[in-house]
Amino acid sequence: DAVKAKGFNTVRVPTTWYTHLDSDNNINESWLSRVQEVVDYAYSQDMYVILNLHHEEWVNRADIGTAYDEMSPKLIKIWQQIAERFKDYDQHLIFEGMNEPRAVGTSHEWWGPEQSEVDTINKLNADFVNTVRSIESPYKDTRLLMIPPYCASSELTIMSKLEVPDDDFV
Repeated sequence: DAVKAKGFNTVRVPTTWYTHLDSDNNINESWLSRVQEVVDYAYSQDMYVILNLHHEEWVNRADIGTAYDEMSPKLIKIWQQIAERFKDYDQHLIFEGMNEPRAVGTSHEWWGPEQSEVDTINKLNADFVNTVRSIESPYKDTRLLMIPPYCASSELTIMSKLEVPDDDFV
């Protein structure tokens, strides 16, 4: 209420999911319900809400460039569940695939990614978009989606390596 009263119309809900997953990557129902409750605080006020994967240690890791085959199934499973839970929410709910994916702990963590790291992130971004678009929903084709380049950098050298899908709502 206070944020809306101050004139803001967008709230980002950075959410860590991995600590609430079982061994099959199912999201704990209590956690998912709590996230929905928080999203609804702003959504019910006709505000835009950005919901993402945030501080995911299985994404932000030194070996990100060689870990795609391990990471992809987990990302897909998490986003299937999130997209299904929020399938009836209109474009006021925006999904952001990952937050600042990068090779944590390396000398180039925040700058100068290796091509393999860029490739992994681009493939994970494509998995995210394809997964959300695959969930039956009135908004499956028009849900606003955000995808990051390496470390979510806005620097032109890194942004130029981002592969943006042919999708008017990304």
